[in-house]
This record gives sequence, structure tokens and C-alpha cells, in this order.
Amino acid sequence: MVSADPASATMRSLASSLTYSVTSAEVSQKRINRDPLARSD
Repeated sequence: MVSADPASATMRSLASSLTYSVTSAEVSQKRINRDPLARSD
């Protein structure tokens, strides 16, 4: 077992991309709440 576990590497990348999309969704939601007129980007 010299190489890293591909399943755990996949899970790690999935978790990081999920964290990124959740963070960007929260940021855009806060932007909409702050300025309702800026909804249509």
C-alpha cells in the first residue's frame, strides 16, 4: 500500500468541492439579502 487510497482521495475532493459550493451559496445568499435589487446578475 504505497499509493494513497483512491477512495479517500475522492471523498476528500468531494468534501472540499461541497464545502466550496456551500460557502459560495451562502455568500450569494447574503448578497441577495443585503441588496434585493442585485438579484439579477
